[in-house]
Amino acid sequence: EAWRLGLKYFVPVLLIGLAVFVLNLAVGAMSLFAALTVCLAPFACILGLLSIPIGVIAYFAQIGVVAENLPAPAAARRAWQIIRDNFGAILVLGLIVFGISLVVGLVLAAPFIFIAGGLIVSLVAGAGADAPQVGNTGLLPAGLCLLLYLPVVIVLGAILQSWVTAAWTP
Repeated sequence: EAWRLGLKYFVPVLLIGLAVFVLNLAVGAMSLFAALTVCLAPFACILGLLSIPIGVIAYFAQIGVVAENLPAPAAARRAWQIIRDNFGAILVLGLIVFGISLVVGLVLAAPFIFIAGGLIVSLVAGAGADAPQVGNTGLLPAGLCLLLYLPVVIVLGAILQSWVTAAWTP
């Protein structure tokens, strides 16, 4: 039943995603063109920042499709209206969500950094040793640590994404 209900929203959410992709592709092309020309190079960063409001409008539009049962164009108009009417609150919530997501993301990534660092140290040490198997001794423990930690990251990342989605949904 959940699959059937979710399938009803698939096409409108897909259309919103495709529209965002095309808009970001156009913005990226303009930004690249601006970056390649000397006189327009400062505008490349400004153009690149356009992907942020496009993503926010798309996010609210997708919520409008699912939560309010709106077609994609009406959901985009509704998203724009919500953003216009609540710009300050959305900006504050966005900064809070961004900050928390950044901190949690760095905490979740730290073990990967340590695993990769240990692996690099092991490989460098093995490259300077006479026996090539010395460098390979870190591969198995690093791979096992990675495999053991991966499900933890997936679950905690899903929890974080659920919280972010719930924070944005009215």
